[in-house]
Amino acid sequence: MSGWVVFALMAAPIVVLVLWVLFDNSIVRIMPGELGLVLVNGTPTDRSLRPGLRLVPTVRRMAVQVYPSFELAYRAGSPPDETAEVDGLEQHGPAVSATLGDRAAVTVDYTVRFRIDPAQLRQVHQRFGPLGLFSVVRDASTEVVRSVLNRPEVGVGDTYGPGRDELQARLAEAMSERLKTDGFEATFVAINDLDLGRTGESVQAAVRARWDLERERAEGDMRRERARTDAELSALIETPAHDLALRYREADAWRELAQAYAQRTGTLAPPGLRRTPGPSGTASEPTTVDHEDPAAL
Repeated sequence: MSGWVVFALMAAPIVVLVLWVLFDNSIVRIMPGELGLVLVNGTPTDRSLRPGLRLVPTVRRMAVQVYPSFELAYRAGSPPDETAEVDGLEQHGPAVSATLGDRAAVTVDYTVRFRIDPAQLRQVHQRFGPLGLFSVVRDASTEVVRSVLNRPEVGVGDTYGPGRDELQARLAEAMSERLKTDGFEATFVAINDLDLGRTGESVQAAVRARWDLERERAEGDMRRERARTDAELSALIETPAHDLALRYREADAWRELAQAYAQRTGTLAPPGLRRTPGPSGTASEPTTVDHEDPAAL
């Protein structure tokens, strides 16, 4: 009996050591923000591991491939921010050139945020692997953007106002359906910018023309009022109050002169011309100032 006790005492440390080696290699820690896919002899299984300590026996030659569970972002056309630290969770690509349904050319900047569907992790691993996530989203999103914008009902009018909101909603719906077939969940889709090129310049010219017409109408009303005022003042020139009438008109004359000079040269009124105070604080004849003489400034 004592022999068995001695044997058990000697064998116990060896058994503990063997179990410790086996279980130490079989315990896998999945960090927060990660998903683990169990592989058996290199073949992916349907078992995905959530964050935490998980037991993966090594006796069956099991291994774990780690994937991100956080949302990933792909930005088309937006230059990367040099000060941002994205830690591999974001990637940038070129803007997408497309044709609208009315045949107008457009360049689109957009953002797609997505994450891996844990139920389809095996499919993602078999088709793309951990290094092909952004490439498939880039290709799929480019296909969706061009397909949605090229629909017959989409035109230039859908690139601004309420039409743009509806266009973005249709794009988000189509993007979600497309990425779902690849094993991803689209969580956010946004159109950042739409560049219509020369068509956009024509649209802006039409908008400017409309507001230029409004400005011309306002200036026409102002000129008519000024002409009416000048007609009333001209009747006072032959009266004793003619000096006051001329002083009143002189202020408008100086203002028109300054505006004409500014439009022609792009600067303010000439610094060499100053209006000296006249009687009762009004401006009199301009005086030329010699800038080379400090006492004259």
